[in-house]
Amino acid sequence: MLWLIPLCIGLFIWSLASLVDRYALIFHVKSKKLYVLYPALTHLVVTFVIIQFFPIEKLSFDVLGWAILGGLLEVWTLYYLFTAISLEQITKVFPLSSLTSFLVLFLSWLLLNDPLSGSSLYAFFLFVAGGTILGVSHDKKKINLSKALKPLLITGFVGSFQIIVMKHVFNLTRFWTGFFYSRIGLFIGGLIIFLAWQKKIIKEWKKVKPKTHSLLFGNQIIAVFGHVFVYFALSLANSALVSSAYGIQHIMIFLMATFISIWKPEILKEELTKKEILKKAIGTLLVIAAIYFLNV
Repeated sequence: MLWLIPLCIGLFIWSLASLVDRYALIFHVKSKKLYVLYPALTHLVVTFVIIQFFPIEKLSFDVLGWAILGGLLEVWTLYYLFTAISLEQITKVFPLSSLTSFLVLFLSWLLLNDPLSGSSLYAFFLFVAGGTILGVSHDKKKINLSKALKPLLITGFVGSFQIIVMKHVFNLTRFWTGFFYSRIGLFIGGLIIFLAWQKKIIKEWKKVKPKTHSLLFGNQIIAVFGHVFVYFALSLANSALVSSAYGIQHIMIFLMATFISIWKPEILKEELTKKEILKKAIGTLLVIAAIYFLNV
């Protein structure tokens, strides 16, 4: 259960950063290729500062390759996540990704020989069920899947492999070493995107105001620490259980988005109806039940 504390801290930070992402992608930055460069650059710089306080191990070539691969997969994951955030209400984007926890469960058992059992398995299914309910919307008598379903499925598929790769890295080396080299992979992925679409990205960069650049880089600096806490939790616990426990973030985002929608509804463009609130409440209760099973 010790892993749940850093996970909650990390998810809370991610939730805050995601609300800024939603706002920026709606009003300020249309290019997702440009947007993914903000974390690619910021993560590397911030991590270079952090590791001055922690020893970094020398890695064998194969472990180094896995760590860099984890960062490269994260670039792909972030790109499609940002695409989904720009298309759909943020309170629906993250919950739908819960379904991919089944893939993480299977891969964790198949590749890492780390299956779930007992109360942890019950908690897994409750986390996934709660996240799914939080992410499906109702239109009259018809159930509608998110219009961002395609990028979300890609995000979930690639993100599942990324979680497994990072868990494998943390099994082979110290946390800070694995995290540092994965940030190098993230930067390399961003560099590849920049070189491939250099002219378009530079053109889009010039359209963004200096204040917006500062906001987005500042937001990513905060997001780095979210990654630190979430990945630290991953290094401590079963990857499928951590993945399914992302359902906690759905509650955080819902509460934050609800507050902002009441305060200034034009910022996030989130729907707030009685049915939506009831549905979120049911999903929240399932997530709370999952946390209960982790403690029995």
